[in-house]
Amino acid sequence: MAFNKFKIPTSEEKKSMHFWKRFIRLVGIAHPSPRFLSVRGSLWLPFFLAGLIGLRVLVVQQYGLVRGNFAKAIGDLSVSDLKHALWHGFIYSTLNPAMSATMFFLQELINNFARYNLVRTLQNQYMDGTTSYKINRIDKRHIFADQRLTMDTNNFADAWAEVVSKTIDTPIQIVYFNIVSVIEIGWFGPLVIFGYYFILIFFAQFMIRPLIQRIFLQQTLEARLRKAHIKTITAADQIALIHSQLKNKILWKLYLNVFYNSIVVALLNFVMHMFRLVGSFDSYVVSYGMLAWYAFFTSLFDDSRKTPGLLAQKISNCLFLLQTLADNYANILKMFNRYSELSSYTNRTTELENRLFFDHFVESGQNPMEQEK
Repeated sequence: MAFNKFKIPTSEEKKSMHFWKRFIRLVGIAHPSPRFLSVRGSLWLPFFLAGLIGLRVLVVQQYGLVRGNFAKAIGDLSVSDLKHALWHGFIYSTLNPAMSATMFFLQELINNFARYNLVRTLQNQYMDGTTSYKINRIDKRHIFADQRLTMDTNNFADAWAEVVSKTIDTPIQIVYFNIVSVIEIGWFGPLVIFGYYFILIFFAQFMIRPLIQRIFLQQTLEARLRKAHIKTITAADQIALIHSQLKNKILWKLYLNVFYNSIVVALLNFVMHMFRLVGSFDSYVVSYGMLAWYAFFTSLFDDSRKTPGLLAQKISNCLFLLQTLADNYANILKMFNRYSELSSYTNRTTELENRLFFDHFVESGQNPMEQEK
């Protein structure tokens, strides 16, 4: 069957494809089966991670009360309260890092399993029949399969694992600590913190789309530069004899394209970094500001003024709740860069997967358009 009988989608057509359709398809390759304790069945890992995060939220809450317990013991000069604070602090200071380390381990498993399944599937399609020859020798659209099979699958799996962990962890903590905060200190403080970070997130999200496009372009330009250098190495004798200066100009032009685009990426990252820093540093200002508002304009601390220890404990516990809420909203800003990278690597990896998908069915004599439907 003729190689070009079925039309391969152009880059513009690919851009118009729905992102989520491609993303879900890629995740389906990364986690192809729900079988338990299987490399190909690593779909169970995010669910196990979600359960662990749910338990860790309770541990984080108890860990946040440690400072308040010590403040009460020191403020009241109570030995019994000090013993309780020491035991409470020791237990939860051990449980919290242990569960955090376990979460990180599960994140690394998701990363490694996803990359294994992606490379395994794409490599089999790449080496199927004459596909690799057609992509490298006949196809003129510069797929750069070597980079997409190695670097891009690794970058996608790494970003995907971190996004899975943070996307599960942050919303659970936001919902849980909002409920606890409303019960303990009322609705006004959590609402003000939500409104402040909603404004920051609203303006920061406008930077995501241009950043995705520039990261995608940067990877493409880097691949072209590397391929040009590989050609230079393989044709070193001819270049030395006839057109070394011409080849040098071509390489220099490719490098300049990489350099100029990297400057644009750096500027976009600068703006995103500013949003992240504002969100991180302002979490302290917003938390202490709301704590002062409760102290001056409400009766929240009236029942705790009986002893210095009770007042210090109440202040510490309220500050912990407000600070945790602000930090989790700030984590959303911190993850915007990761979301941008994940989107870019999704586009690059699915371009290769789409190319291999069509060629696989052309090789087997089937109509890839019918399979796509």
